[in-house]
Amino acid sequence: MDRQWLNRRPTLLAGQSAEIILLSLMALGLTYWIQPQDPLTLQSGFPWAWLAPVLLALRYGMLTGLLSAAILLIGWLLVSHGGALPEHLPTSMLLGALILTMICGEFSGLWRNRHRRQSELNQYLDQRLEELTRQHYLLKLSHDRLEQNLISRPYTLRGALAELRTLLRQSNEQESLPGAADFMTLLAAHCQLTAAGLYPARNGRLQDQATAACGETDALAMNDPLVVYALQQRTLVHINQDAGTDDIPSRYLVAAPIYREGELAGMLAITHMPFFAFQHDTLQTLAALLSYYADTFTSRQAHDTLAHYPDCPPEFAQNLERLGRVQQDSGVKSHLATLQFPLDARGTEIRHRMLRSKRELDFYWLRDTPASLLIALFPLTDEEGMQGYLTRVNAWLELEYGNDSRGLGIHFTNQVLEPQRTATQLQALIDHAA
Repeated sequence: MDRQWLNRRPTLLAGQSAEIILLSLMALGLTYWIQPQDPLTLQSGFPWAWLAPVLLALRYGMLTGLLSAAILLIGWLLVSHGGALPEHLPTSMLLGALILTMICGEFSGLWRNRHRRQSELNQYLDQRLEELTRQHYLLKLSHDRLEQNLISRPYTLRGALAELRTLLRQSNEQESLPGAADFMTLLAAHCQLTAAGLYPARNGRLQDQATAACGETDALAMNDPLVVYALQQRTLVHINQDAGTDDIPSRYLVAAPIYREGELAGMLAITHMPFFAFQHDTLQTLAALLSYYADTFTSRQAHDTLAHYPDCPPEFAQNLERLGRVQQDSGVKSHLATLQFPLDARGTEIRHRMLRSKRELDFYWLRDTPASLLIALFPLTDEEGMQGYLTRVNAWLELEYGNDSRGLGIHFTNQVLEPQRTATQLQALIDHAA
């Protein structure tokens, strides 16, 4: 901006030029009419005609004032002396008038530049204010959208699994799709389903009538390409994924088969859901809930874990395998960890206090042989979540016991669950602690 002002040059418009000439001639003519022998009133103590250059300098700047002064001097010489310089030229008076004109012109130019600079600055600020107003409006719209999403989907995946766990405890194991109606309600709430149906399977064959539904659903189209593709892939598929489903003419948005220990138990077919809900996070949540639901009851691997470790809580063994399946199907990680405590009174106290402060969705297993162990299963927890857990534990130990886990002799080991070998992974962690 400073370079712009330095490069600015004063210019005269046609209207300004005419105003300079006319005002100067009018001032000279008026004083000549009043006092013909002294048109510039130089002998009267004050050159009243010089008010024209001063006013023009104040209005337009130094250049216009000097031009007006030149017109007055030329006119004065022509009228009073026939164009020749007089013998006694009042140089002191004329020099003072010129200096006054130049000062007024400089003052005018300075303030006009300041005014112009301030005007352009205000114009820039107005543009910025308009942009900020527009951005604030867009931010408000985005905030309203997020608020609507939170209102319509107020729960996390961990909360959804906690509800599903409670639901499965109350369901009938003999049903093909246990607790189907309640499970459908949970899916509709957490995944914002508008129209979807749960279709059971008998002897490995899908039934066309839904055992539970939300919204308006019709009989399952057995020959629908997306349904056939989902059965072939034995996993959740949707019309926007990269596996060649974009060109499939399907009436469904998502088709997800449900398998229990390798046998087809049913299928979830989604017909309608909001556009903003049809994205990766929602589909990942849906896959995780279906995978957890598929392993509803104790399987052969959980029975083997309980047979090998009779003191293992049944719920711990069941969810160890379930979460491995969830990670395999949806990619949502879980962690298995061991905390080994010193064999003294303080170590026992810390272990029991940590057991009482267990989070709702976590699973703990106290094991006293061959060491003082607390085996923990952290569902749906990635590496950042585990780091946060360790930070909170160390902060609590510092506050209560004045030292962190290492200083108190507590050894912590954790691993990401490995699907299809969770039992082997559990045994390796226990053997390492021994």
